[in-house]
Amino acid sequence: MLIWVTQRDESEFVAFQALQAIAYQITMFLGWFLGMGCYMCSFFAIFIGLPFTASSDGFPYAIFGTFLPFIVFGLLMFGVMLFTLYGVLAAIMVIQGKDFRYIIIGNWLEKYLSGSDSGS
Repeated sequence: MLIWVTQRDESEFVAFQALQAIAYQITMFLGWFLGMGCYMCSFFAIFIGLPFTASSDGFPYAIFGTFLPFIVFGLLMFGVMLFTLYGVLAAIMVIQGKDFRYIIIGNWLEKYLSGSDSGS
């Protein structure tokens, strides 16, 4: 954010790349909270419902469902790793002076910025 604030008037390339990075980080931050919310819901849902799941033979088959929070957490960590590697790839390409467009964010920001410029 500091780069965008200080350099947005100096270079259009730097301003756009920094703005993309800010949008990407905000998206990643919100995605993390959404993922953690899903993790916590799966965790509490399993352990709150566990005492009520005994079958007719007395074996709690739902005990196998207790792995669900760990699977959700593993997928969340895998997603964070992929998001982080994508951000590092973007940083490397921008440092090399190449134009990098985040998959959805880049096109959306370009349309948004060009739309706001033409309205002036």
